[in-house]
Amino acid sequence: MLNKLDALHLFDATLSAESELKGKPDPAIYFSAAEKLGADPAECIVIEDSFSGMLAAKNAGMKVIAFTNGGKVRNFEISDHQIDSFESDEIP
Repeated sequence: MLNKLDALHLFDATLSAESELKGKPDPAIYFSAAEKLGADPAECIVIEDSFSGMLAAKNAGMKVIAFTNGGKVRNFEISDHQIDSFESDEIP
């Protein structure tokens, strides 16, 4: 998709579900992302829209922003922050 949108160059690293043997809520994909970026997981911020994704990020020791997309908040209490959109004034 990023190639089709000519947007791959905008990212320092990319991963997908196919990158890991175990899916979320296993934190492996987030550990791999931090490693590819040369970042400490504790210094990473994850934006997620699913509980299993948030759980995976939390289990990796990362901060989580729940993206609700204006919908009903469901099981997002484990997140550190919640946003409804990506408008700059809403991002903590």
